[in-house]
Amino acid sequence: YRKPPRRALPRFVVKPTLLIAIPAVALAFWSPIALAALSLWLPTWWVSYLAWRDTGIGLSANHAVVRRRKYVRTTAILLRETAQSVKTTASFFQRQRALSSAHITVATGAKGRSFVAAELDREDAWRVMRWMRGVRHSGRSTSPSTT
Repeated sequence: YRKPPRRALPRFVVKPTLLIAIPAVALAFWSPIALAALSLWLPTWWVSYLAWRDTGIGLSANHAVVRRRKYVRTTAILLRETAQSVKTTASFFQRQRALSSAHITVATGAKGRSFVAAELDREDAWRVMRWMRGVRHSGRSTSPSTT
């Protein structure tokens, strides 16, 4: 099971904190009560820390386990044969810290569903790509038969 490295923790904490701090400080010019919104920093930091701690991905021969958290922890167990696509993304800021996000889309329902493990070490995200290598779009393995 691979978790985001410690260097990814600021990526989990900074954005939510700024989403609270900037409007609170801006609104403080019109209403001092808006400064009370800054008291939301501590819970925001805690939820962000939990998101960092609970995010991760595990791979086995036939399954992937993707875990993430916004407010509640979500764990998805995905069958390799139902995976339709896998991709990695890295923003400019992620590349500065050698981080990447892994996305797995599985065949479910009419559209499918995508699962993301964000802010992983770049090499861990590439492991997800290599895990998918042996599967065609039909969901069958490309390995030669043994008959």
